Amino acid sequence: MLANGTPVALAPKAVATLALLVERAGTPVAKDEFLDTIWSDADVGEATLAQNVYLLRRTLRLHGLDGAIRTLRAAGTSLPHRSRATRRRRRHVGRHRRRLRRGGGRPSR
Repeated sequence: MLANGTPVALAPKAVATLALLVERAGTPVAKDEFLDTIWSDADVGEATLAQNVYLLRRTLRLHGLDGAIRTLRAAGTSLPHRSRATRRRRRHVGRHRRRLRRGGGRPSR
């Protein structure tokens, strides 16, 4: 993996974890799915998964990707599907639509 053109050392299971998150970006991945997919050949518990995600988060944070991995309570772990710029744009469009619905007309520039 490269971050800003610099190689980042990741353990094989961390690479597999990141690959699964990227593959399912925007959709939470449940603990059981991680365990069945990444550790199908071994009998490991949730603590192993938690440690793996923690190390992956720490590595990403060290390379400027703080908050890239999110844990959604009772749903799983995910990578956001959209970039921050896209989310900002969507918020702006949402505010504009609400203003129009309230009869505010076109926003002033």
